[in-house]
Formats: sequence, structure tokens, C-alpha cells
Amino acid sequence: MPASIGVNLRVTGHCRQGGRKYMEDFFSVAYQQTEDEKDMEYAFFGIYDGHGGAEEAAFAKEHLMETIIKHKNLWSGDDEDVLRAIEDDYKATHYAMWREQEKWPRTASGLPSTAGTTASVALCSIV
Repeated sequence: MPASIGVNLRVTGHCRQGGRKYMEDFFSVAYQQTEDEKDMEYAFFGIYDGHGGAEEAAFAKEHLMETIIKHKNLWSGDDEDVLRAIEDDYKATHYAMWREQEKWPRTASGLPSTAGTTASVALCSIV
């Protein structure tokens, strides 16, 4: 990954557990050039607020950005195409979580995991 993206941008992230016995929240910061050789650079920021377990927040951190940036319409010049691509990729990540849910710890009563997350992201295209 390059040391800079051609703009002066300083980013700091921090998660704090607070008074709970477990941590369910994550964040991600990434930047790079796209793989389609158009030299379009981007910065991606994500905040994943887990609840009922950390599994979904961790899954979103590991998969949502890759799903979004690989969508061909994300790099479209049409804002509607870009928004639709991001919405589609949130849904795709959500359905992928469902497929993984059986692997996650069950609740105390033996039911499937009730872990959930919010995922707030910002994608800055640097042209």
C-alpha cells in the first residue's frame, strides 16, 4: 500500500470497550488505487457497531469494503449507479453473514447467534 494518496489527510481511529466485559465494535481505514488501472484513488472509512455479539461487526469489517470496491458500478460517473452499487453491496454482505451465522457461537438458550451490527462507511474518491 502506498504511503500517501496525494492529499494531506490525517486519520485517527480508536475503539473503547467501556464498562462491558466484551468488545463488539470495530473500525477500518484503508486507501489505495483501484485495480482497474484507471489510477483513481480512494479512501475508505468504516465504523461497525456490534450488538449481541461481535461476530457480525467483525464480518462487516473484513468483507464490506472489498465487496463495495469490487462493484464495477461504484466507479461509474452516474451518482445513481454508485448509490445502487453501495446498496447492493450492503445487501450482499448481509446475506453472506446469514450463510456464516451457523459457525458463530449460539445464545445461552441454544438459539443461533443474535449478533448484529450497524455499518457506517464513507468512501472518498480522490480524483
